[in-house]
Amino acid sequence: DYDDLISIIDYVKGLPFVDPKRVGLLGNSHGGELILKAAAEIDVAAAAPSEPAAAEFLGIEGEEPVPKPANKAETMERIRRINTPLLIMGRDGDHLQGTFRLVYELLKEAGKQVEWVSYKHPRHGYIFPGRGKDGAYHPDEVQVAAIEGLLKFFGRYLKP
Repeated sequence: DYDDLISIIDYVKGLPFVDPKRVGLLGNSHGGELILKAAAEIDVAAAAPSEPAAAEFLGIEGEEPVPKPANKAETMERIRRINTPLLIMGRDGDHLQGTFRLVYELLKEAGKQVEWVSYKHPRHGYIFPGRGKDGAYHPDEVQVAAIEGLLKFFGRYLKP
């Protein structure tokens, strides 16, 4: 599934109006896991897996509060191939928060350039505000703070 993402990244990097050294990624849930898988194969300037449902990437089974990889050496080998700076975004109170945090902890253990942030919000996918009945976006205070944090993170890596 992440092969499609890699193909899209390669395509975008080849567009004449895109600086291939300034491509960033943001994905939520399975999209966050796809970013992790792709980052082990291809580099981008920065990426933010938000609420990454990374059980497959980490090699864990079940939804334990404190998950562990079934084969840590294999998991760490995938992580060691990552060169992209990452912002891992959790969600306080989410039943998969242990998985989100484990992604961060293992990346940190491997010496990767990684940051952690977590917000308390009732909705999975909080990083993507929905549209109101008027068709406009109406982010709440938590979403505004999360988006501002994302812009600051990406600004450090994507600006010339």
